Amino acid sequence: LSPAFASGTLNYTASVANSVTGVTIAAAKNHAGATMTLKKGSGSAVAWDGTASAQTLDVGANVFTIAVTAEDGTTKKEYTVTVTRAGSGDATLSALTLTGATLSPAFTSDRLNYTASVANSVTGVTIAATKNHAGATMTLKKGGGSAVAWDGAASAQTLSVGENVFTIAVTAENGTTKRSYTVTVTRADDSSSTPTFQSRTLWDSATGVRVTGERIHKSARLSVSSLALHSSDTACNAIRRAQKEGRLIRGFNISLSYGFRGEVTVSIPVGDTYNGQIVNILHCADGGLETINVKVRNGAATFDVTELSPFAVVYGAYVPPPVIEPPKTGGAVIPLGFLLIGLASGCALFIAARHRKS
Repeated sequence: LSPAFASGTLNYTASVANSVTGVTIAAAKNHAGATMTLKKGSGSAVAWDGTASAQTLDVGANVFTIAVTAEDGTTKKEYTVTVTRAGSGDATLSALTLTGATLSPAFTSDRLNYTASVANSVTGVTIAATKNHAGATMTLKKGGGSAVAWDGAASAQTLSVGENVFTIAVTAENGTTKRSYTVTVTRADDSSSTPTFQSRTLWDSATGVRVTGERIHKSARLSVSSLALHSSDTACNAIRRAQKEGRLIRGFNISLSYGFRGEVTVSIPVGDTYNGQIVNILHCADGGLETINVKVRNGAATFDVTELSPFAVVYGAYVPPPVIEPPKTGGAVIPLGFLLIGLASGCALFIAARHRKS
């Protein structure tokens, strides 16, 4: 209670976390002849002797009124206790579906960015989402348009040629925790059946990451986002190990819409302080770990790859975790006792031979 109870103070407050769903109220009247009632909010007052009473809490303010009537039947006093229960901080989705295209990667509530590609003949998709907590709210926005309130029901969306970015913003019940999920659906142009691949260099101005190749699709766009590691695989575990050891210099998820053929050269800025030093690239390649040692030149680590995905630049060479061999069993073992007996027998035979010779 705030403030601490005093019989002359009539109004009190308390605050609890969202996880607290109830409180217990008890009171003692000062005079035995007085009577009391207890009421929650605008509900009906019920006669009450002051014994412990369990009360459920709604999100927000819960006002409890304790009315005391003196023995004379006319003198009355009301005490109020306002308990405020915080709203949930859950701003996640439990489901996200795309009809007419395939989400990549598969949906998980902690992954925020998704992509999909469709042929030029596909002119629309349908988006649906489910919020994880009933008290959260959502909006849906396409590109630079206005966000509109949305309950997550299936929403048909038209597609323009190129990238169509849909943003689903989730606001938690507490009104402050927010999270945005994006789905980028790329609709191919009219020539997608015979795509043109050409020599191109793409540069991300926010991070300085550069991708160069001789056979990059003419409509490809470079996407660079914060490093998002999978739940468990060799490459991501190696990156987590480097993070834990404090050797991670920079890390990004790098992708090209429409894709490329052959090899591309990736350049990740790490700073001039690393010039001339050997750094190691940890690359999640088709679910496995690819390691590339490169020397930093002009403040960047530059290397060639045949596919794009999470990349981490770490200081020092990659050392795989040690493999502990199980103890070998089943081999020939000569007990110590038999060894000693053998030595003793050998000595006896030698002495006997010397004796016969003598």
